[in-house]
Amino acid sequence: MPRASNNRELILDAAWSQLWQHGYHAMSISDVARAARLPKGSIYNYFQSKEDLAEAALSRLRHQYENTMRVRVLSGTISPSEIVRRFLDYYEQQYAEVGYGRGDPLMSRLNELADTNPELAGRLAELADVWRSVVAQKIWGYATAQHVQGLVDHAEAIAGIIHASLQGVLLNMKVRHSADPIIEARAILPTMLDSYVTSLAAGELGEIRR
Repeated sequence: MPRASNNRELILDAAWSQLWQHGYHAMSISDVARAARLPKGSIYNYFQSKEDLAEAALSRLRHQYENTMRVRVLSGTISPSEIVRRFLDYYEQQYAEVGYGRGDPLMSRLNELADTNPELAGRLAELADVWRSVVAQKIWGYATAQHVQGLVDHAEAIAGIIHASLQGVLLNMKVRHSADPIIEARAILPTMLDSYVTSLAAGELGEIRR
């Protein structure tokens, strides 16, 4: 019989899967228990409520999310265009498993919970901030290595632009149930970023207005 710690991990895995597939409001404790192959009552041995369970799943996800980005996607000193390529490659592989029919799990749930559960929405917003922070750090590292001061100064803003662009790609992918938006973005976005970085290095661009 699985140990208690293993049961907790099974529950958290099942909870996040349900959150991603169906959303917070549609998720039930019964669904989580069924997915984890555990009695419904056992869920309450670890979590007091559905909200408590969702918060625990999000807390664990934050560490996994950042580790995946740093180790699997963004290792090394890479340019902004390479950052985009790697994310697009990662998304194409990951979302193929679900037929490209789901959007970004974080932003989808953030949109769902923004009005109905501000506390959980805040936790998701923190994860989005982690994403942008990690990308900004990678841009800053590349800019420092390449001595592109303009890119150093604009690292955070460019990370935000990359995040917004990729969210649009993922939304379009979900709507079309197709990898085509990823393929199209891979053909366009890296080239645009390379051109922008080249212009920054040449001192041809001014400040980004906030």
